Amino acid sequence: MALVEYLPEFMREIKAIDKITRAEEGEFALAAAAVGKRLDDQFAAFADGDGLTRWERLFGITPKGTRSIEERRSDVLERLSERPPYTLASLDRALFALCAVNGKREYSLSADCAGYTVTARLNPAVHGAAPAAARLLRRRVPANMAADLVLVYNAFGSFGGYSYGELGSHTHETLRRGIFQ
Repeated sequence: MALVEYLPEFMREIKAIDKITRAEEGEFALAAAAVGKRLDDQFAAFADGDGLTRWERLFGITPKGTRSIEERRSDVLERLSERPPYTLASLDRALFALCAVNGKREYSLSADCAGYTVTARLNPAVHGAAPAAARLLRRRVPANMAADLVLVYNAFGSFGGYSYGELGSHTHETLRRGIFQ
């Protein structure tokens, strides 16, 4: 909405006031964008680079220069999800925050209490989250249990719906990791 719309009717007719409000609209738009950015930075899921830097400083995370915004966000969300008690359900929620794509679970989690093992299997779509998932398992799994992180890859049988021509333009690595889809 134009700034002039906020003025009483009699002031809108003054040409100098009209020019002043038009000149100030750009500054108000910049200020509104800055306020919106600061609000987004309050939530790790929406924060940009500056906001994530604040979150990393808060948690004592030292980011590597090669990490993307999404990888840094994943690290911050991992730390935010750490709350006792460390149950299988809370571990599942934390892994969902790290390894869900568009609300779809891209991992499986199981516990073998008799064998004292917790196993997380990551689908190819979320292999990039493997380091964060490994750290999460190290922090959350009790000391008397083994944590097993398995990266799942596509196998030959998963390509049954495709012809050789469709798959021929992809490399072995992209097919194995499922990146081609």
